[in-house]
Amino acid sequence: LLTASVVCGSIMNFFLNLMLIKSHGSVGAAIASVAAETVVTTVQFYFVRHVFRFIDVLKLSTKYWFAGILMLCVIHFVGTYLPADILHTIELILLGAGIYTLSLIVLRDSMLLEVINKLWSRLNYKG
Repeated sequence: LLTASVVCGSIMNFFLNLMLIKSHGSVGAAIASVAAETVVTTVQFYFVRHVFRFIDVLKLSTKYWFAGILMLCVIHFVGTYLPADILHTIELILLGAGIYTLSLIVLRDSMLLEVINKLWSRLNYKG
C-alpha cells in the first residue's frame, strides 16, 4: 500500500513537471513536488482511514503547523531583504531551523523535549 501511494505521487509529479517546468521553471517543479506529496499523503490517509481519524491527526499536529507557519512568515520576511545567493540561503535555512525548534520548545512539544533530554543526558554521561 505504501508503494501504491508513492507510485501515485510519482505519476502526479511526472506529469505536473511536464506541464509546469517549461512555463514556470523551478517554481513549477516546486508546485509539482508539493502536489505529488499531497497525493501521497492523501492516498496513505485513505489506506489507514480505519486506523487513524484525519481530525485526530490534525489535532496532534497543531504545534507543528503553528511552528511551520511562524517559520515561513519569518523566512519570507527576512528573505525579501537578502540577495539570492548561497550564503544567504544557508543563513535562511539555519534561521528557519532555529525558529522551528525554538517554537516547539516554547510550545513544550513532548517529542522534541524528549530528544533534547536524551541528548543532554548523553552529553553529561560520565561513565
